Formats: sequence, C-alpha cells, structure tokens
Amino acid sequence: RRYGDLQNVWLPTGWVWLDATWQRAVDRDTAANADHQGWQYATNWSTGWQKEAWPMAFVRRRLWSRRRARLSSMTASIMRQMNDAAIRKLSRDELQQCIVSAGLTYQDCDIEELRRRFAEVCAVETCPQASEPITAEAEPCPIMPPVQANRKIELQLPGSSWSHALSLEATGTHGLLELLPVEYHQPVAALRRAYQLGLSVTSAPGQFGRSKMLVVDHRILLVNRLQRSLGYKEHGSRRVGELLPPGARAPFHWQERRLERLLSVCLLDAGARAVDLDRCDWSNALPIDDVGEMNIVCRLSDQRSVIFMSIDVQSDGPTMHVVFTEQPSELAPYRVDNMTSAPLLISQSPCSALQQPRVIQEVLPLER
Repeated sequence: RRYGDLQNVWLPTGWVWLDATWQRAVDRDTAANADHQGWQYATNWSTGWQKEAWPMAFVRRRLWSRRRARLSSMTASIMRQMNDAAIRKLSRDELQQCIVSAGLTYQDCDIEELRRRFAEVCAVETCPQASEPITAEAEPCPIMPPVQANRKIELQLPGSSWSHALSLEATGTHGLLELLPVEYHQPVAALRRAYQLGLSVTSAPGQFGRSKMLVVDHRILLVNRLQRSLGYKEHGSRRVGELLPPGARAPFHWQERRLERLLSVCLLDAGARAVDLDRCDWSNALPIDDVGEMNIVCRLSDQRSVIFMSIDVQSDGPTMHVVFTEQPSELAPYRVDNMTSAPLLISQSPCSALQQPRVIQEVLPLER
C-alpha cells in the first residue's frame, strides 16, 4: 500500500506506536545505497534504484521508520522504549491494556492517573526472585499468577515461611490462611512473625471480568472507638503489649503458639505512651474468634473508677472487626442494688468464656 503522507500510514488495530514520529532510516545498508540525504533514484517505480541522480531519473524514494508494538504482547521492557510524546498520544483504553499486559491491574481513575501508572511500570527494572527472602525493605512489584487451570500459588510475608499451595479457581469464596514464622538456621527471633490472613477469590471488575482476583487482608482488625487509648496483647503473654490511640485501628496477629488464642486489653488516658502499659490493670481473657457482642468492666490505671466497655466482633467477608466502644453505666446488662447496711463485693464466677475473672467491684450500702 502506498501513502502520499506519512501521517496517513495505517496502524492495525491492537497496535501502538513506540516512537512519537517517523524518523529517516540511517542504517548501514541505507547509507551504502542512498545519497547523503537518504534518497534513491530511478527512471520509474518499477526499475532499479541508484544512489546518484541522473538526467533520466524521474522518481525518487527515501526510507522512513517508526517502531510499533502489539498491545496484547506489551511488557515493561517494551514500554520503557516509548517516549513521553508517544505516551501522551495513547487513548485511555490503550493505556489500560498496556498496564494489564505488563502484569498490573488498573483502578477506575482518570487518564492522567493511568499515565502515571504507566510510568511506574516503565520504571520497574527487575523483581525479586521467588527464592530470595522477602524483607520489609523489598519494593513491591507486580506478579502474574498462573493462568492455567488447576495451577496454584504460594504466599509469604516478611518474617514468615511460605504458605501451602492455594487455588484461585473457586470464585466467590473466602477463608483463613495461617503463615508460620520462618525457620532460620540461627536464632533471630526478632525477624520471625506469624500471620493470620483473610483470603477472598473474586472476579476482577469491568472488562477484566474473566480474570480471577485474590484479595489478601488481615484476619483480625482492632477498632478503637473509645475516647481513651486502648492497650492490647495476647492473654498470658510476657510481652509489653501494643497501644491503640482513640479513633485508630490496627491489625492483630497471634504470635505465641503455646498460648490459647485469647485477648487481653487495658485502658489508658488519651495521651498515654507505650511505656505506660507496664502499670496497667489488664482485663480477663477475651475470646474474639466468633461473631457476637460482649460487655466487660475495665478498671482505669491508678484509679478506683471503672468503665463499662462493649466489644463487638463483626464479620466483613474474611476479616473480623473487633470494635471497642464505651457503654453508659445505666445501660449495663445487669445491675446490683445494695440495700443492706454493709459494703458488698461482686466478682463474676469463672465460666468457659471467662476463665480468669479479674475485676472485683465494691457496692456501698444503699447504692447501685
């Protein structure tokens, strides 16, 4: 097909230009068979071409080049060959297809955001090999899960060992994944961590509906809706614990396999620091593995006053949200009126849900 203008050259569907404009070919063969401007001369279009012009040369031609690439075969190395002007000419759909072909998904964002993600893909040089240990300093990079049926993948987080093989075939399902601490030849306990993760297998949104998407989230998420800081740790653990400020949320993972999976909490002032956890009055053992609501009494540090606290365990797909809120004392589930003339001490008896009651409360005469 002949063209009278380079701008009218037809680009097949599914291809994009790597170069923003046409450029005159200056390779070795062209330089040997053309003049210094790249022209070749002939009497007509069907005769042989010469390097020099002569009086009977009525036509001439010059070789131009412009690189292109197929969208479905786009890789990060090919994308790095595109200049900024060529990227600016890509449509929204072409940018999306380039990003997906390179191994990333895209979010529903404007075209400038897509161009930014395109630039991020171009900046990726290499990804860590699967055999290399993953550290907290490792940069995230895209991975392509297996595309053939009945293939599986394994997951790893910093300080953990590799998971068992996971299938991505059953869309619409979710479950729990346990990652055990990594085993080292030398004791480096500070780098070892266990994780409990919630997994969901769904279909990708929009035009990528044929792709299966794995969503990984924390299994347990603590949410502090109190007006004061909340301390938390595994019940019976010798560790100091962690501090959760008012209005904050944080993931929680069981670390000590020797302990039963029960949680202990304590209350601190809003401006408290982690060092203040040593002198707190920790609560009894709390089960948080089942959906439901419980009410406990927590004593404030260095005070005789107590606070009624509601703990609501909610399920959001594979993630369990443990929400802490303060309950007004008048809305407590039970009330004791001491109509005697002597102080009355109250403590809950041990049961399956509360094996080690801690709070002992005093009700003065003629009070509640």
